[in-house]
Formats: sequence, structure tokens, C-alpha cells
Amino acid sequence: MIVLACEGNTEVYLMESLLRNGQIHFSDRLFTGHPLHCPQALRKYRQRLLRLPFDEKIVVYRIGDTLKDKLDVRGMELRDIQEIKLCTRPEIEVLILLREGLYEAYAKTKSRIRPKTFLKEARPQIRVEEYFDKNDMVWAIMEYKRIARHRKGEGYLADLLAR
Repeated sequence: MIVLACEGNTEVYLMESLLRNGQIHFSDRLFTGHPLHCPQALRKYRQRLLRLPFDEKIVVYRIGDTLKDKLDVRGMELRDIQEIKLCTRPEIEVLILLREGLYEAYAKTKSRIRPKTFLKEARPQIRVEEYFDKNDMVWAIMEYKRIARHRKGEGYLADLLAR
């Protein structure tokens, strides 16, 4: 069983778009059939997860820019639960900045301004909730992996792409 636990709505929009477009796929079933907006998905959906067959492995993909908190598995310690952290630091809007050719301009200001704020100022017409469905994000996701550096144990969204 696969659980996609997204830190924010923007991550949910991106994951939904990638799933719809067949750019990511999983060999196991996706829990609830869609990405979840909740950093602690196991806590919120604990009762439903406990109804799964006891021997079913649960793989939780945590997608977000801050993945420091520990996955809450209280009450499910005997279950086979694997956590995979996929980082989008500093914010997922960096992908849009890359796609729009704004990353270099942002990089000059990144010590003073967040990507989300820079994007709103540079491209106020962009609506993030629609952007991922209208634009292919594969190049930006791959480019982000090339330029970003993460902590040990954190993967990249590019690791999910169907190739």
C-alpha cells in the first residue's frame, strides 16, 4: 500500500497532476486513491490503515520542504511501515521558477525572499492550483535534482518519475 503524504496543497496539486498524466506510477495500490494533504497522514488515517491486512506493507512517501519531524506510527509499531522522504526545499514553487526561467533571478534574492513570494511578484497571473495541469513539470523536476542538495536520507521528486 502506498501513502502519498504531502506537506501542503501545492504538493498535492503537483502529485495529482503527475499521477493523472502517467508521469509517476506505483506497483502497489495508492491509499485513498489520491495524494493526502497532511504531514502526519498515518495519525489522521490510523483507523483505516489498521483495517488493512496485517501483513500488508505500507510505504509512506512524505513530500514537502521541511521533513524534520518524525513519522507518527503510534499504535502501528508492529506493522511493516517504510518511510521515504522526498524533499522540495526551500519550497515547491522553486519548480515553477525553474520552468518559467526565473530561477537565476530568484537565486540572487534567495537570502531575502521566499520562492513563493518571488513567484507572486514576478508572475502574479500564475495560479499554482492550475499551473501543474497546464505545464509539463518533468524537466523542472529533473533540473531541481541536478542543482539541489539535500540532507542524508532525503530523496528527490525525480526519483518517482516513470521512465
